[in-house]
Amino acid sequence: MSGRRDATGRFSDRRSPRMVVLSAGDPRTGVLASWILGQQRPGRGGAGLDTIRQLALPHDELLLVLGERDAGTEGAVLAHVPADGLAEVIGPRLLPGIDAGLGERLLERIVAELPGRWVRLMVAYLCPEDGETQAWFAAQRFRATRDLLVMSGEAWAASRPEPPVGWRLRPYSPIWQQTLVRVLVRTSLGAEDYPELDIWGDVGKRLTQLEQARGSGARLWSLVEWEGRVVGGLLLTDRAEAGHCELTYLGLIPPARGRGCGLWLVRHALWQTRSWGRSRLVAGVDTANGPALATYARAGFVEIDRRRVVYRVPEASERRQGPFAD
Repeated sequence: MSGRRDATGRFSDRRSPRMVVLSAGDPRTGVLASWILGQQRPGRGGAGLDTIRQLALPHDELLLVLGERDAGTEGAVLAHVPADGLAEVIGPRLLPGIDAGLGERLLERIVAELPGRWVRLMVAYLCPEDGETQAWFAAQRFRATRDLLVMSGEAWAASRPEPPVGWRLRPYSPIWQQTLVRVLVRTSLGAEDYPELDIWGDVGKRLTQLEQARGSGARLWSLVEWEGRVVGGLLLTDRAEAGHCELTYLGLIPPARGRGCGLWLVRHALWQTRSWGRSRLVAGVDTANGPALATYARAGFVEIDRRRVVYRVPEASERRQGPFAD
């Protein structure tokens, strides 16, 4: 590949990478997204979630930056941009033998593009052993936080657990939306999974999108009740293409914590996984969340992967438009 580094050490070339913007539902995204994600599965030292978070939602956007020369595409980076403003950057990925400077430039280009697309937070999940990619993100002012552990539990023998006295699960329906929104906001108070990151953003908007995508039957919200009051939420996602289910969210409001229901909820999720015909349940946990790690261990989960979490909050001057502009 022709190219050189300029005085600042960055890759310099006459051609800029071509910007391609595709929606999540566009069939053309399949080949490129699969290529970028091809080696990013749990257990393979990958740098990204095994399936892009809520990829199938029709209101989401996939942003692809391609590095193209006369011979074709030599590298690409992908960003998943939901309407709630939390963008996940995946890659960059280059063909073998391509100068690493192209990866730097691809990342620089996509990071420059995201703040103008109503993005309030950029996050990436990197392989801890991949120092080169971590350096690229650091150069783009991403900050590293604690690692994410990917845990897996076997569901093939799971049975439906009896709830503790006073507890029950209620299937979610749209009439409960406002209740669930209020509760989910409260579950973030004092939470031990990445409290410095505003993961949920506009909870109501995200729930509306999830409802619109429920026709596939792939997502299941449940309301957690304690003594007749809604005190938490449980979200399971059926990752049929990967052959497992994902415990996407489990949260309780502060007064409901420490009462021994966490193990019941995880075991219920294992039973639900089995009822969907999947053999295992996957969950991601902050390495600093000791209570959650202990609960998963008691339920038989084991660590299958680890990700280095890096993030960047766009500066006010970068937020050119949209509801997340200052």
